[in-house]
Amino acid sequence: MKLLLDENVASKIKEGLIELGIKEVKHINDIKSGISDEEVFEIAKKEERIIVTGDDDFKANHFKYKFPIIWVTEKARRNKDIPALIHWILENIDKYNINLKRAFITIRRDRYIIEYKNKDGVFGKIKIREISFDKIKELISDKR
Repeated sequence: MKLLLDENVASKIKEGLIELGIKEVKHINDIKSGISDEEVFEIAKKEERIIVTGDDDFKANHFKYKFPIIWVTEKARRNKDIPALIHWILENIDKYNINLKRAFITIRRDRYIIEYKNKDGVFGKIKIREISFDKIKELISDKR
């Protein structure tokens, strides 16, 4: 999977993702800093990349662009394990039946929230799935 990290995502997250085996990672600052959200969407679309951002404006524009987005909240960005959390969700898309092309994935301090918009562009409560990090730890330890 190819990722495009928005400028508000620390470059150390890029380094962490590469260390975890995700080689197709670009940071927007590697391309051009200070560009608009629309330009970020256009780059991601052209290069077929998933956007990773900390900018909540992307949630409002998600339906307009119909593009996969992983939004890392401000509190979650303080977590040193963000690269591992992004890697985990990408590795488990099929297992959890996540339609990545339509999903807006939020990484919060303690869980993932996967939302889908309905045909009118409104996030529907019926289409929300939450996966707590504690549950993930249980699943991982059960495999050992």
